[in-house]
Amino acid sequence: MDYIYLPTANFAASPIELSSAARQHMAALRLRDNEPVTILNGKGAVARCRARLHGRNPVGLELDHVDIVDRGIPLGVIVGILDNRDRQEFAVEKAVELGADTILVTAMERSSHLRSPLTRLVAKAEAAMVQSGRAWMPRVDVCRSISEALVRMDGYNILVGDAQGSQPQPDDVVGPVAVVVGPEGGLTAYEIEQLVQRRCTSWRIGQARLRAETAAIAMLATVAALR
Repeated sequence: MDYIYLPTANFAASPIELSSAARQHMAALRLRDNEPVTILNGKGAVARCRARLHGRNPVGLELDHVDIVDRGIPLGVIVGILDNRDRQEFAVEKAVELGADTILVTAMERSSHLRSPLTRLVAKAEAAMVQSGRAWMPRVDVCRSISEALVRMDGYNILVGDAQGSQPQPDDVVGPVAVVVGPEGGLTAYEIEQLVQRRCTSWRIGQARLRAETAAIAMLATVAALR
């Protein structure tokens, strides 16, 4: 099943009008007239539709039915700014695919400057949302410090990877959860103290030290498995 992102979709009317971006996407998918396609508005609606074409040109969408998907249990990611732009964007994309609904790219004490503008990170998150068929567009933002990010995650159980941590347990992921991943070089003593004050839960994920983007994937996959 192919997915198309149409945040302005009016599901009260049929046929559904297409944005220029949606037309381009449909053309790239080479859909045939009356072929099924699923529309995501990024706000919980998943609409099953049929493509309407004039010749090879997409002209609209015939609506069959709409499902409303609950946002679910909150899952956040606090990830340090990484030196490499591609690795930073990879971390955002995989966080979206693994169910994160809030992604805070955070300047930490060992971070370099952000190499991808926020608009590009949001675009990467949007593409990952469409590719994975998620009903809700995740929130992506930049924070100036881990302290700011933790304030933004108030009410969440904070999980951080630690070689001396405990084995992950199902009780750790009850309710809103946010995983913390440091930049190259790891977290500083001050940043660790900030996490201690929040009474974070330390997880031991495997035996090897992981790169930041790999750690994010491993921790989010563990959350998904335990839930």
